[in-house]
Amino acid sequence: DEVRVNFMVTTNILSVTTFEGFLQRIWELRAKFPSMPDEQGRHLNRTPMMISYLRWPDHLSITNLPHDLKISYTARWSEFVKARTFEKGYHPVACIFHEEVDQVIRLCHFMLSTEPNIKENMKNFYLYHSEYDKRRNVSFVNTFPELEYFFNECKKLAEDKINNE
Repeated sequence: DEVRVNFMVTTNILSVTTFEGFLQRIWELRAKFPSMPDEQGRHLNRTPMMISYLRWPDHLSITNLPHDLKISYTARWSEFVKARTFEKGYHPVACIFHEEVDQVIRLCHFMLSTEPNIKENMKNFYLYHSEYDKRRNVSFVNTFPELEYFFNECKKLAEDKINNE
């Protein structure tokens, strides 16, 4: 009953597809392993999380995603955390705390911001991951099928750059 596990997460373009699953897992851990109530009967957070977002390298920032993906993910994430606050009564013990809701909302606002160097970042994203695929004998598209369209858009920009040089 005394053990706490703290989660510190830096969200990047490669984690957007599984971030909601991460939030779900945190919530499940809180439901499965609630803390003992303190003197006032409050259940303290045994699995706190801190969420930040990656800014560098630029090509891995979540701001580079296409707008439709940004809208889809931010809507799902914000709905998930807002529905699981203590006030919503979703579960008698497990909840997402207000400061964590605020962190997710800030993440969503950052994600929806406009990236000034988006074309360059997308080119670099493709160049980095295509080289990584070759060196490690892996496939970005097989690993992240949800981002295949984005990867192919990045590829077009990179190939245009190479052809114009």
